[in-house]
Amino acid sequence: MKRFLTFIALGLMLTTSLLTPLTSAHSSKVPVDPGTPTPEEVNEYLTNKCNDHLPFRDVDKDDWYQNAVCNLYRINAIDKADYYYPNHYMTRMEFLKLLMESEGIEPRHISGLGFKDMNSSHWAYQYALVALDMEIMVGWDGFIRPNDYITRAEALVTMERLHNQERWGWDQSDIPFWDVDAKNDAWYAWAAILGYEQGLIKGYEDGSFRGENAITRAEGAEVTTISAQIWPNRRYTAQFAN
Repeated sequence: MKRFLTFIALGLMLTTSLLTPLTSAHSSKVPVDPGTPTPEEVNEYLTNKCNDHLPFRDVDKDDWYQNAVCNLYRINAIDKADYYYPNHYMTRMEFLKLLMESEGIEPRHISGLGFKDMNSSHWAYQYALVALDMEIMVGWDGFIRPNDYITRAEALVTMERLHNQERWGWDQSDIPFWDVDAKNDAWYAWAAILGYEQGLIKGYEDGSFRGENAITRAEGAEVTTISAQIWPNRRYTAQFAN
């Protein structure tokens, strides 16, 4: 396989959020090179690499999130352990660490920054400092709420900010989800529009987004993997090199 791959999606199906590729005039996807492998080829590649090599007893080869967890494990974005706990909810810092590790962003100390509810003894403190410095997770009035579960809306906004995505000139008619209001949910509605157009999210079968729902560790693995496909980085693409 070629070293640098551009993917739209692996074709993995989420039981709750169904992340699938879409096309749109507003899409921010990188054009796919005609010589790159198909999503089916990538899926088969990861399946063959992962079936007998994952250490997690609760991640089975038939699980919809197996290849996403495999991808993150292979690039050292998640650590080796006996269990992955795919159905547990993710905290804000757990998701931030997963996203930054999958993107190859190193945690570091940054002078002059800090939080009212988090200090240097917290395991994710330097991840949070970098996120604040990059303005991808800024918190509220000095509070970062590190141990709160991250919601679908918060996770989506964090990913869009990381990749410097913006959406201007939209209104209610542009929002693909009936439960996202242009006025009351304006802080993430723009990201919901972009995420849908980019193929990062699709939502639920009833047409809702349910932005206040917390995401599970399985969903976190899936969406960060899809993000790496839409915006490829060296850590992600290197595993597919010959």
